[in-house]
Amino acid sequence: MRAVVDRWRGIVLRPVVIDGLVVALTNVLKHARARTVAVTVETDRHQVRLVVDDDGLGGAAATTHPGHGRLGMRERVHALGGHMADGPREVGYQVHVVIPLAPASGCAS
Repeated sequence: MRAVVDRWRGIVLRPVVIDGLVVALTNVLKHARARTVAVTVETDRHQVRLVVDDDGLGGAAATTHPGHGRLGMRERVHALGGHMADGPREVGYQVHVVIPLAPASGCAS
């Protein structure tokens, strides 16, 4: 992941993606009782995509542990023109974030 993060220098979205990953993994550790978690970070010329899948409690964990982590992450993603979808799957829970790549105005690349 270091190589991917290094390519994001000068782009505002880097802290949002990293914070989103931290929020998602914290929720897995605190609430999901998952045995496994898969993290995918992909980027192309147009967008960054973050997917976190776990095999834990799914919707049961989301409803019994309300909090502000996902809400704050959703707000930060939307502020950058992206979207976030999260919810239970047949087994576990998935967080899917897509943020368009756009250089921050006034930032050096």
